[in-house]
Amino acid sequence: MAFLAADPWGTAMLAAAAIVVLALFVFLAALFTGTPKRAAARILGVGCFLFLGTAAGGTWERIVAADKVAADAAVQAAAPKPVKVVALAPPPEVGEAGGSSGGAAPVETASADDADSPASETGDADADAAAETGEPEAPQPETPEPETPEPETPEPETPEPETPQPASGADPLGLAPSKPADIATDPVTVATPAALPTEPEARKKAISAVLRAARNLAADDTQCGDALAVAEAWLTVKALPAGTSGARTATSRLEGCRKRIKVAKAYWIRRQRVAARNAYGEELPGKLKVDESYVFVNLRGKVHERIRIGGTSITEARVKALIAAGLDGWFKSLGFAEVTFASGRSNKTYKYEGGDDAALIDAVMARHGIAEPFKLDAP
Repeated sequence: MAFLAADPWGTAMLAAAAIVVLALFVFLAALFTGTPKRAAARILGVGCFLFLGTAAGGTWERIVAADKVAADAAVQAAAPKPVKVVALAPPPEVGEAGGSSGGAAPVETASADDADSPASETGDADADAAAETGEPEAPQPETPEPETPEPETPEPETPEPETPQPASGADPLGLAPSKPADIATDPVTVATPAALPTEPEARKKAISAVLRAARNLAADDTQCGDALAVAEAWLTVKALPAGTSGARTATSRLEGCRKRIKVAKAYWIRRQRVAARNAYGEELPGKLKVDESYVFVNLRGKVHERIRIGGTSITEARVKALIAAGLDGWFKSLGFAEVTFASGRSNKTYKYEGGDDAALIDAVMARHGIAEPFKLDAP
């Protein structure tokens, strides 16, 4: 009974094991007799669950007890040991005959001229007599010398890493990427189509030439992939009179070229942006490092659109200073969709829109005026 009270978790494990064994016997009996085994299986499952639960609880209790013992041992080892102080009694006063007396006896100081005087001889005789009788001489009280306190050497204080103060300029902390994606979005001048002649025969020939040029451009792989050539051809076809025969066919073919150009631009932009994000991920630890601190950067996602930053210097105050200095602006410009700062205690995540490059693709297509699908107005 004492064992059961001392280890309740062990008792519970034994009870659970008994239930498991009993359920196993019931299960085997049902198996041989051909009766339903569902009740035995349920009891067996409950017993196993109880056994595993009590085993886990007992293990956890022993871990907690071991941690407590280790903590108590560490506290006792760190506690200062007691120092035993022994107080010495003052020595007894010595009289003229070498014994102790109730009052203090006068002490005569003999000079060098009285060294051979009878008093000196008497003192020597008294000392010899005391030595012969075996009485010890009383020790003279020693005056303790004052201890000179040693100057305490102050322990050097470890300075905390200071957050760099922003300087004047557009990039005070030097966070700008050294290899950004070189993607131009400035508008390109597209030639305005010439007006059609007014004379009927010449006008008819000019319209035929425009449609023929559009068909030839769509059939040529090189020109069909040239955004400027496709944009000029589309403006020329679009300027034809409404209801012109063959204009819709030419428009459909030019639309095929436009879609082809968009796919090629999207692929090129993705490669440029992924390369820029990879380069920024490699140089970012050096930009965020303070003194000898450690900073790590991990890029994630199919196109590396997510980034995780952590280290000893990535504190909450440091993150706020970096965001205030414009770090999130560089993340947006490079197309990062999610940025996580891991300080060891907590994580701070920022999410941005536009990580799929759709807006940038439309801006590049809009340079030549071909962002929207080609479509003629209804006559």
